[in-house]
Amino acid sequence: KATVSVLYWATMALSKKKMDDLQSRVRTIAELKTRYKNVKFPKELWRVTAEMVGTEVGFPWWSEGGRVTIERKPVKHMGELPYCDSEVSVKVLLLNAPKVPTRFFPFKVSMVMAKKGLSKKDRFYGGTHDASKDGEDTTSLQTLINTATRHLEAQCGLDLSALPEDKWCKFATFESKIPGNEEKPAMTSTTVVMLPLLWELEGEFGVHGLQQCVEKEIITKVKKEVEEEVEVEVEVEKELPGQEGETDEDRKTEIVKEIRKKIEKKIVETDVVDKAIETTSWGAPVAVTLIECLKRPSAHWELALVTELLSEWTLQAAGDIIAITLQNNRSSALIQQGRKRKRQEHKEALEGSKRVKKEARDEILKARYEEMEEKWREDDEGKTDEELQECKAEREKEKNALTQELQEQWEAEDLAETPEPVDDEEMVEDGAVNEDALAAFSILDKNLETYGACPSEDITSSRLCELLLSSVNTPTSPAAVSGLVKTATNGLMNLKYRPLTDK
Repeated sequence: KATVSVLYWATMALSKKKMDDLQSRVRTIAELKTRYKNVKFPKELWRVTAEMVGTEVGFPWWSEGGRVTIERKPVKHMGELPYCDSEVSVKVLLLNAPKVPTRFFPFKVSMVMAKKGLSKKDRFYGGTHDASKDGEDTTSLQTLINTATRHLEAQCGLDLSALPEDKWCKFATFESKIPGNEEKPAMTSTTVVMLPLLWELEGEFGVHGLQQCVEKEIITKVKKEVEEEVEVEVEVEKELPGQEGETDEDRKTEIVKEIRKKIEKKIVETDVVDKAIETTSWGAPVAVTLIECLKRPSAHWELALVTELLSEWTLQAAGDIIAITLQNNRSSALIQQGRKRKRQEHKEALEGSKRVKKEARDEILKARYEEMEEKWREDDEGKTDEELQECKAEREKEKNALTQELQEQWEAEDLAETPEPVDDEEMVEDGAVNEDALAAFSILDKNLETYGACPSEDITSSRLCELLLSSVNTPTSPAAVSGLVKTATNGLMNLKYRPLTDK
């Protein structure tokens, strides 16, 4: 049996057509069956709209607050999800982002849903639209929100009615054609998966694991034949006490009434007390990670399809961040090259200036020496060798003093000069890490399959190309993507991504 790979989004071989498919919103059942071979689609489903394609909603790479917490309580029994016989129904995708930036995003992001019941399959909370309670216009976002919040509170106790409208969005829309029969006409059923943007909020929202059933006593009247002991009054003949001298024949009797007990059978009504299960909800809350859902080929088709769409959204969000990072890196590389060239030119100019200045100062020192020597020659006329020898040491001291004086003067001049800045490069704090970019690159890490292993911190250029081709906001041309990756990897097969995420 085919299984879903942990690196589903990293190993898809995307052609240009597949890239266009991922960037499309509306997908027919034929396209869905080709793309998602592990999803068992119902025969009634005919079209799916991926609402999150090209969305401006910020991807939940991590969030300190805005989480759904689960309070565990014992569950005795669970009923089944009610059959949807309405034209519009709403399901809710409760998404928990990781609490901190993580290198293993698919293992940390989770979906809160109803735990498997009699169907042995997890389901999303939600139900049918009710015009009298939610509003008549099913195309209105607020109407869909009303349906979602009403079912959420009834089924698991989570109240999101205070969540503003701009913190909700459509995640996906499933359209099915339900055939009719003698009792009901054929109709088109629409299921909208709503996504509350909890990661944009602060605080935690508790989902109570409510007891999913209650025991109810049922009393019924039952008629049955029973035997019971009763007391009845009967007439009996009783002999009176005789007198002295009477014979047995002469004794008299009389009729008296006595109370006696006997067993009788009769039909009576009795109360029979029985206990029955009354279901109050159809699923206890459970948090399931994205990677766990991807490994469930037998999951309910709604959960399996939403999981695939969520992994696509992850893929596209990662591609957007990586593309921007690579493009900025390429621009930075060109800027760095220009700055390096500027630094070299500046260095050469400084060295030339120093060389010219030194030559000029050497000429000055030489001229001063010649003046001193000319003066000494005039003074030396008529002196003996002994006198000249005595003056030589003194004159050497004068030369050294002159040299030292000029050197100090020139050093003071050099210190007084303000050097020109090399460039206006903005200083970046050492050790800064782009956490979102690191999480995006880590999705392609070679060691992601073995969760808990030390990340290899490198990815192949082919996987990088596949990721960028699947993204919406990256270069749409395969040639442009190839050029971007080639620049980032310097034509190598692997890319070490930490230099691009760390400063």
